[in-house]
Amino acid sequence: MKIKDHYKKMDHEFARVTTPLEKYGYKMDGENGIKQRCALDKLKAADYIDDETTKIAFVEFSDIARQFHNLLGENEILEKLVVSKKTEEAKVCRTLCKNNLDSVIDEIKQKFKDSLHILGEVKVRYVDIPLSFTNKPFALLVIAPHSNDDQPCRKDEIARLLDNLNNRLTLSLPENLFSGFRMLTIERYFPVQ
Repeated sequence: MKIKDHYKKMDHEFARVTTPLEKYGYKMDGENGIKQRCALDKLKAADYIDDETTKIAFVEFSDIARQFHNLLGENEILEKLVVSKKTEEAKVCRTLCKNNLDSVIDEIKQKFKDSLHILGEVKVRYVDIPLSFTNKPFALLVIAPHSNDDQPCRKDEIARLLDNLNNRLTLSLPENLFSGFRMLTIERYFPVQ
């Protein structure tokens, strides 16, 4: 198998980002991805491998803010809340987000850790792997921009949540397996030329 067959233009799938983005990587997850080709469908995986530098990065695109807003929107406590007191709204948002943060962190960590296993399979099954694939990978979470449109929590609440998420993921990914972790907004990962 040839790894170049998976070298594709990256698709972040963020509906609110309409700017055309030009970045390429090796597709890991989804249809015709490395995970599928290696018959490792039961594993989770980051979306792409980026080897633009001498290091490689597992790239996961995630609309974390929307994910939390969806969880909050489905919660009957928030639905019953009278939003006349902003401090009460913020308190409810904080509580609900904290209660769901562990599951979000576990899911992201599992994607990065399973991606390591998939990378090991790539080294065995593919013949044309770049030299950078032999380096310890970097874990990169690329997040969508936040919007206050029709969303139950304020921007500062989501910013606090994202900061907590970033800190906890930074500390939870083992240094012996990853060269580091970073969370970037889509605008920082795909700088507009």
